[in-house]
Amino acid sequence: GVRFGASGIPQSLIDDLEARVYLTLAAPWFYKTATRRAGLVIDLRQT
Repeated sequence: GVRFGASGIPQSLIDDLEARVYLTLAAPWFYKTATRRAGLVIDLRQT
């Protein structure tokens, strides 16, 4: 579900959790964090 955002999560699960808005908002951020932790993203911004 993380790779495809909220669209990758089965609709029945979202409906049962009654958390559609939260999952829709959280999935892209969770994916970004997961890929960074896995070392799949190189951040080119200078800090």
